[in-house]
This record gives sequence, C-alpha cells and structure tokens, in this order.
Amino acid sequence: MRVIRHLAPRPERLPGSVLTLGNFDGAHLGHQAIVRRAVARARESAGLAVALTFEPHPVAVLAPGRAPLMLQTLHDRLASLAGLGIDVTVVQRFTRAFAALDPEAFVRDFLLRHVELARRDIAGRHVVELAVDELEHLVDLSR
Repeated sequence: MRVIRHLAPRPERLPGSVLTLGNFDGAHLGHQAIVRRAVARARESAGLAVALTFEPHPVAVLAPGRAPLMLQTLHDRLASLAGLGIDVTVVQRFTRAFAALDPEAFVRDFLLRHVELARRDIAGRHVVELAVDELEHLVDLSR
C-alpha cells in the first residue's frame, strides 16, 4: 500500500479512485464493511481504493479536552487498511486552517484537485464514496 502524507503540496492526481474517508481507528466491523465496499468498487472499475484519514484526530485539534483515546497507532491503522485491500492511504495533517475549509472548498480545492474520483451508478444516481454529513451536496459538487 502506498502512503501519501499531506496532499496539499502534491501536483499529481490519484487516477480513477474510489475514496473512503474517516479515521478508521480500531478497524471495527463498520470500518471493515466501508473499506471492503470501496475496495470492491475500485476493483470493479479497475481503479484505486483510496482511504483518506486524518492525523491528528480532528477532535484533538478542535476540542482537545474531548479528544478520544485512540485505539490504534497510526502505524497500526495503516496496517489495518493495507490488510483490507486499500491501495493508497492519504494521511492528511488536520489543522485549524484545514478545518476551516467549507464543504465546497474541501471538495473543489482539496479532493478534486488531488483525487480523480471514480463514479458509480447506484439506484440511478452517481455517488461518490464519502463519509461526511453533507453527502448529497458534495456529490452534486463532484459532478
């Protein structure tokens, strides 16, 4: 598995990617199902299964007193993702400046600048594999 630290300075785009986004701490059954689905879809489209994770945990930056205890080290999280079949993991530095990106800027100026998202037709709609609150809005932006 290829590991990329911090997409911002990189000029290249990851081609034909099925992206899954999260902290993936602990690789519990829910994480495994999400990652396996992304890997299966990437294989179907001959693309890359890409995981985007954050370091440090966003809550550790935004509300340090409420930061969760991490179940795995970053090294262990990466090993878990590799074991589930992820081709590329992006470890994005999470800062207050990064957190300040609005959803449109996150998709347009960050994700789409660095990741060529593969689209899959599910129930008649193109869906991008993103685990975020504003999925519908972000899908519209990625079209």
